Amino acid sequence: TLDNIEFEFDKAVLLPRSKMELSKLVDIMTDYPHLGIMIGGHTDNIGSDEYNLKLSKERAKSVVEYLVDRNVEPERLKYEGYGSSKPIASNSTDTGRAINRRVTFTVIRN
Repeated sequence: TLDNIEFEFDKAVLLPRSKMELSKLVDIMTDYPHLGIMIGGHTDNIGSDEYNLKLSKERAKSVVEYLVDRNVEPERLKYEGYGSSKPIASNSTDTGRAINRRVTFTVIRN
């Protein structure tokens, strides 16, 4: 589990603490050279569905770009934005919305 993958408000710019956490994923990808992952971007329900879908995809792409910049082969990475379509907490509270603003990692090839 990787926590604290966070972005600037309303942008797809990774915060510095996110980069520290993503370095763990770089290490994993280096240790397992055949591993492929799907990176999923998620948002809360504030804003239009179209806007959230675009933002979530841009954020997932930012993670891919970070990994590629650290020598993870791009063909091992896929990404998708899901907007607010897959909440894991209630969007009726600030805490729940914060939980829903996340990036997920799924092994698609090992």
